This record gives sequence, C-alpha cells and structure tokens, in this order.
Amino acid sequence: MNIKRIIGRRYDDVLLQRDMPLWPFRVEKDTDGTPYLQIQNDTKKVKFSAVTVSSLILKCLKENAERKLGLEVKSAVITVPAYFNATQRRATEEAAELAGLKVLRILNEPTAAAIAYSLKGQRLSRRNILIYDLGGGTFDVAVVNVEGPRITVKAKGGDTHLGGQDIDNIIMIKMIEEFRKRHGMDLKGNYRALKRIRKAAETAKITLSAGSVARIEVWQLDYEIPELECLHLGIDFIMKIARSDFESWIENLLMATVIHVERAIREANLKKSQINEIVLVGGSTRIPLLKKIIKASFEESTKICESIHPDEAVAYGAAVMAAVLSGVEEVQDMRLIDMIPMSIGVQCNRDYMSVLIKKGTVFPCTKKKTFINSEDFQTVINVPVYEGERVLCSHNRQLGEISLPINPKKRGESVVDVTLEVDHNGILQATALDLNTKKGITTTIVYDHCTFTQPEIDEITSQSEEDRLFDETFKIRYKQLQKSEDMAYDYKHRLEKIRGSVDREKFSHLMDAVEREICWLSGFPKVPPSDYLHRRRALRLKVYPTFYYSTMSPSLPFLRLPYLPMKQLLDHMDFMDIVNLSMCSEKSRVVILSIKRFPSTKDLIDENNRMKVNFIDFLFHLRLELPTSVFLEQVTFDIEPDCNMATIQLKLKNRKITIYIFTKSSKPSFLDKPEEMTINQKKFEVYRGNEGFLHLISDTTVEDGLITLINYFKRTFGVGVNRLSIYLTQKNFVVVKSVINYINSTCTSIKKFHFQSVSAEDYYLKSILSNIDAWDTFNIDIKTSFHFECLRYFKSENFELKSGGWFTFYNLQLVDCAQIKIMDSLLTNCNMKEYLMQWIEGNFDELRHLDVEMREVLDEVYLLDGMSPGSFTREENCIAFKRSDGKTAIIELSPEVKTNWFKITVY
Repeated sequence: MNIKRIIGRRYDDVLLQRDMPLWPFRVEKDTDGTPYLQIQNDTKKVKFSAVTVSSLILKCLKENAERKLGLEVKSAVITVPAYFNATQRRATEEAAELAGLKVLRILNEPTAAAIAYSLKGQRLSRRNILIYDLGGGTFDVAVVNVEGPRITVKAKGGDTHLGGQDIDNIIMIKMIEEFRKRHGMDLKGNYRALKRIRKAAETAKITLSAGSVARIEVWQLDYEIPELECLHLGIDFIMKIARSDFESWIENLLMATVIHVERAIREANLKKSQINEIVLVGGSTRIPLLKKIIKASFEESTKICESIHPDEAVAYGAAVMAAVLSGVEEVQDMRLIDMIPMSIGVQCNRDYMSVLIKKGTVFPCTKKKTFINSEDFQTVINVPVYEGERVLCSHNRQLGEISLPINPKKRGESVVDVTLEVDHNGILQATALDLNTKKGITTTIVYDHCTFTQPEIDEITSQSEEDRLFDETFKIRYKQLQKSEDMAYDYKHRLEKIRGSVDREKFSHLMDAVEREICWLSGFPKVPPSDYLHRRRALRLKVYPTFYYSTMSPSLPFLRLPYLPMKQLLDHMDFMDIVNLSMCSEKSRVVILSIKRFPSTKDLIDENNRMKVNFIDFLFHLRLELPTSVFLEQVTFDIEPDCNMATIQLKLKNRKITIYIFTKSSKPSFLDKPEEMTINQKKFEVYRGNEGFLHLISDTTVEDGLITLINYFKRTFGVGVNRLSIYLTQKNFVVVKSVINYINSTCTSIKKFHFQSVSAEDYYLKSILSNIDAWDTFNIDIKTSFHFECLRYFKSENFELKSGGWFTFYNLQLVDCAQIKIMDSLLTNCNMKEYLMQWIEGNFDELRHLDVEMREVLDEVYLLDGMSPGSFTREENCIAFKRSDGKTAIIELSPEVKTNWFKITVY
C-alpha cells in the first residue's frame, strides 16, 4: 500500500512528509536518509525498506504465476509511472532482482495501456489516442499514435503524486473531521484506526461510483482484542456520504487532471478535435463525474474506449511487451517509439547548460559532445548533468555529476568526450572519456532529490516561454565569449612559443594586451554581443601579424592573412609592417605595393577577363580587399568519368574562374610555358589561359590535386564546396567517394548536388549519398533502375528526379523537401500515380514529422501544421488538407505525362 510513493525517495522529501500522517504504518528515517517502514510483528518491531516490500509483492506475484502456469518464471516486464525518475526505476529493478526476477524492460504505464489498446483493438487505420491513467498512487496521460502494431508516443504528462489514493485521502479527512466533531478526538497517530478508515474510504469510493449513497460503518475490528473492537477507545463510527457531496469534494482534483491532458495534447502538436479516442485506465476512472468531465472537455466525435478493462489494461500491455521481448512470433511486428520528457545536458563554465538530449527525443538514444579544459593545468574535469529547458543550469535541476581525472595541460589541450545514454528502461548513463589518455569513467546518474513532478515541469515550461528572450540573449553572448576566450588563450600560448624570436619590448606589449583581454573576459561582462566581436578584431589586428612575421619562409609565394578589410588594415597600422616584401615573388610585390591604387578586382583583370597577375597573387589581393561572401561566393567541382580530369569553378562577383586539373599523363598537348606553384606543400604546373581559365598539372593524381585545392580554399577563404556536379560511373566511383568523404570530414556542406547522368548501380550511389548530411537542391538523372532507399535522411529545398528505368518508391517520409519533382515518364511506370496517392494518405504522420524537421531549414514553410488525416479531400490529381488557420495545403500530381511532378504548396 502506497509503496510506489515511497520507493526511490528520500525521507525528507516534501511529498513524502505530506502523505505520512494518513498512512496506517510508521515511516522512519534510516541512517543514510532513506525511509523505511516500521511494522509491529507479534511482539517485536520489524523494519522494511520500500525496495524490500516491493520485492515481497513481486515474489508473491511470481509464485502465483508459477502455480498457474506450472512453470518456473525467471523474467518479467515491470510497469512504472511515466514520470518515475532514474532512482525510482533502479529501485524497482533492485526489488525485482531480490524477488528472483530478471527485468526485461521497465515500461511506462500509459505506454503499456497503449499496447493493450493496439492489440485488442486491432485497428489498422491511423488514430490519435489519449491514454488517461488514474492509478492508485499516480496519474499519467499520454498522447499516442496507433496504427495496427505500430505505437508512437507523441507526448506525455501527469503527476507522480496524484491518484486514487488522493481521492481516498479526501474521504478519510472528511471522516477524521467528522469523528473529531462528534467526539472531540483526533485519530491521527492511531495506525490501526487509520488502516480501517482507509479501507472504509476506498469501499465508499467504489460504492459511490455505482450508487448514490455510501454507508460507512467502522466497528468490531478484532474480537480477540476486546479493547480494539471499536474504532477508537470503545467508540464505533457510522457515516453516510451522498454522491453529490462526494463529487463536490473531488471535483477540483479531477479538474487538475484535465490541465495535464490539455498540456499533453498541445505538446503533441494536436488539437482536441484530432483525438480520435480516449482510453481510461485505473479503477478510479469508473467514477461517473470523471467520465462526465472528460467527455465535456472533448468534442462529441471523440469516443471513450469501452473495450479495454481499466484494471487490466496496463498488465495486459506489459504481458504483450514480454511476449515481444521473448520472441513470440505473433507479436513480433509490434513497434514502440517512446520519448524523453525533459531536455538533458551538462554544465559548462559560466553556468551554461549544453543540451545533449533534447526534450521529445526517442529513446533508447545516445548523444555525444566534445569538451575541452577551460583552465590551464586542470587535473580534474567535473561534468554536472542537468535536466530542464532553461539556458542556465541554476534554473534547472541537477541529476548528478561525474568527475574525470586528466593530465594537467594548457587550456584547450585536454579533450574529453561526454556521452549521455538513455536505455530501453529510461535509465540514464553518463560517460566521460579523455581522448588524450583514452581513459574514461561511466556511471549511472543518481538523483540527489526527486526529479521534477509534473507541476514543476509545467512551471519550468512556463518560465522557459516567459524568459525566452533572456535565454536567447545569453546564448548569443555566451558563444561570443567562448570565441573571444578561445582566441585570447590561443594567442597567449602562441606568443609564449615565439618569445625568443620577437623583440622583448614588443613581446611584453602584446602579452600584456592579451592578459588584459583575458582578465576582462573572466568577468563575463554584460555587454552587447557585438562588443565581443569588435574587441576580437582589435586584438587580432594588434597580435596576429606578429605570428606570421616571425615564422615566414622564403618558400611562401604570398602571405596568408585572416579576413581583414583593407580600410581597417590601413587605419590601424602600417601595411609594410605586416608583409616582408623580400619574401614575396616579384609579381606579388607589384600587387602589394599597388593595393592603394587598386580599390577593386576590375583593376586586376583586363577587358578580356584575362588576369594581369598570376592566380595566387590575384587571390591574395582578393583576400585582403573584399569580404568573403562577396569575392568568393561559390566553389563547384566535377570529375570526369575516366578520372583523368577534374574541374573547379570559382564564382567571383559576376565573373567565373575555371581551373582544370590534369595529371602529367593526361595533360593536353596545346599547353606550354608553365609556371611553378606550391599550394599546401604540393607542387603544380600552372598554365594561364584566356577569360579566366587556369590549367593545373598535378604531380600525383587528379584526386590529390582536387583535395589540395578544396583544402586551400577552405583554409584560406573559409569557403567550402557549394555545388557538386558528377557523371558517376564505376570507374570514378572510388575517387568521387574519397573526395566527398574529405569534404564532409572538413565540415564543409555541399549546398547543391547534381548527378548529370548516372550509369552506376544503386550500390555506388547509395554508398556516396549516405555520407552527405544536407543540401539545398538535389537533382539526379538516372539511366538504370534505382531504389528510393538511397535517399534516406535527405534534407533538400528542391528535389528533382529523372529516370529512364524502373523506380521503387520507398521511405519518402524521410525525404525533407519543400518541393519534390519526379520528371518524365516516372509516374506512368508501375502505376506510380495511384500508388503515390495511397502512400500520402497512409503516411500522413511521417509527412507531419517531415514538416517539423523542415522548419529548421525553411522557416517560412508550415505545410501540414494543424491537420489530421480526416481533414483531407481527395480528387483526381491532388489531396487537399484543411488547416486550422483556414489555409489549405495541396499535394498535387501533374496530370500530364511529360511534366509529371509531385509538389506540396500552401494557399
């Protein structure tokens, strides 16, 4: 009795203290601060922990099952309230182990009820179901999407301290008050009397759920102990309760559950009208007033499920899950998708919470982030773990902490991977691994206190909305601070390395400037984020040239500087102090000395678009003079089918420069008069052509030359490959894959992806595309059979597909596109049009999820928001979805064979 309200809690827990006066047993505090039950057993007092009591209950259930089945029971699926924290779940597992049971899965109670609904209902169409679970000690609500054996938890809520026992408590309090009123005596402290009153209160609740009046009679407890025959000190107690009085007592409590219901529906991005059915679970849901309140809260079209037994639904669902985990063939197609209720992250310096697992993430899940030591010569990295939705850890709740010893190093040199993992049972594990020593530590996070109750979660969510502006401002300011600190400490360490090669007075001046900046940053000044940016630029102007001046080599054809507009350079220092002209080529010196006379790039290119200087000098001028976003907007590369030539195209304002890369064996015969060039320690022969054409001859392979140039553009200009255009064949597959993998490894995103013609098999295309994260436009022309599975996890603003072969339409729900065009004769193949219409209707939720993900890419697109499968109308070539804001989303298929396409638009 009440054991779920004790297990996993501390004795001084506020909620525990609130309940204790009404319990018919004594709860004492153990030496370690945990509560234990003190029971009078014959002539002696015996104490039991909550885990021990739970294990005895489970052991009894195990023995009953073994007698019924005639078999030994070794394993079990155990259900718990949805908001049980990690400590409570672990305590439940420990109780099962003491009872001789292996825990296959800790299952949330509303999820178990949803499984029962799914299997017993045998419904094949998609339905949004609300699970309302008012158990003995807890209240859980969950919004789930059910389609046959597939169950997706959309949102959940509830209160671990609201249940049928609270209704019993209300009746008990009324009885105690009535007894005090009649006899002037208080029953609190008389545990035997409280036990009898609680039993009578529960009986009255059950009676009033079916009848209009309940008569309570408490007398003759034990004939063998005459002095205890009556309720208290020889006094019997009789009381009548009318249903109208009972309902007035509990109405506020039941209305509190409606608040949780409405919040769960909002978090699921649904409206009440979109809930198809309500499943009531728990004995207290038989109360007529509760059904009346629930029905009044929803539209008439929303039904209350009568086919599920409220007392057996959770146990039935747990049995089904046990069958799934045990390999029973009949239920192997069941899929359960559950989610994390609160964001989980770790504390960084300045109290900033770095989120690893976002609220709503499906578990089991594993998330990892890399961190560095924030101070010089740290010996320990502490990783406090928090849950909550605020940007500051002090506004959230700490779950636990792990500490990892590290070797003392300078700031930024110790690198630690932090991994948070939530298993199938919803239990959190944290791991910290020192990447330098490969030593790590793993721990199951222990809650020092009870995790958030649902009212606390509601308050936090409300605060998060109210203080959203503060949180966003803090995030921006914190990130700017991190950049400034990283740069300042980097400059400090680099200055220390070149101390001997720099004038002592100049070194002291620069180091003093860096130290002052570090001191200023240590206070985390509350200044606009732009101030951090301006101070970084000023410090860079003062310190950065010294690094290159002290480390320059005569082999350098030019001096590579960070982006600094020329006007800013000239305003702050003498340009000749930056560049050692004796170490530059003759042409480079001409360009550098002429910079004041060349305010724009047109002075470096003649009327025929021929460059007046060599390629390197040209880029050097651009590097100093123009913002990156203006002078180098796009990099495109292509690889020929035979791998003998690659092309890079640079977009500069309204001009383009094309670079052809050959090997010596494939060099065109018309090329003569080469120049030598070294880029990233790779040697090239350079041939300048008309109208901005360059020919580079690689000493090794086309692939090597291509990667060298891509790396050069990324490091020098901060510009990656924007567009990839490939004629993919089996011959160039290895080269293409190698180059694309290199691009991804250097954190360069490909914005546009175009396969001009594909003659390779699916395997080659799939192998390449699986390594690419996202792009804006994807265009593919296929000459052979192609399976759409290749396109999993794509995010693209526009997707076009041409196909001369057969096509398998598979996993489209994972393609994140604003517009999908399927060209030519594709829709005429395999009766594709009818198939596509059926797919859209049958995969509506994937489309809704697709749209949620799409918002991160296209903020203005809200295609399927506020719609349900029941809100669409189907015509010959389109499906129309009515939105809650009055707008209509149209999914169209072109009726013309020559212009077949599939498009989603909003009107």
